[in-house]
Amino acid sequence: MRIINDEIFVFFQTKLSNHQLALSDLLALLALKDEVSKHMAIIGMAPNFQDNRLGLTPVSAAGLDQMVEMLVPELNGLGIYLHDVHR
Repeated sequence: MRIINDEIFVFFQTKLSNHQLALSDLLALLALKDEVSKHMAIIGMAPNFQDNRLGLTPVSAAGLDQMVEMLVPELNGLGIYLHDVHR
């Protein structure tokens, strides 16, 4: 999944504690300070299911390669080039 620029929702969420900052909160704070980047992109995947355990499911692990394939051209477009990426 790729979400860019105006597709990224910027909003504050209700919190139970000050320690619960989410990405949307940080982006909303940047918007309030008028410090939003000209270009933003989020590369990610929706969870297959949410379970309280460590590690990725096989489906999620298989999706990592697709995320990297989406991330590399995004970085290249910003002038950042990855060389010899090994896992």
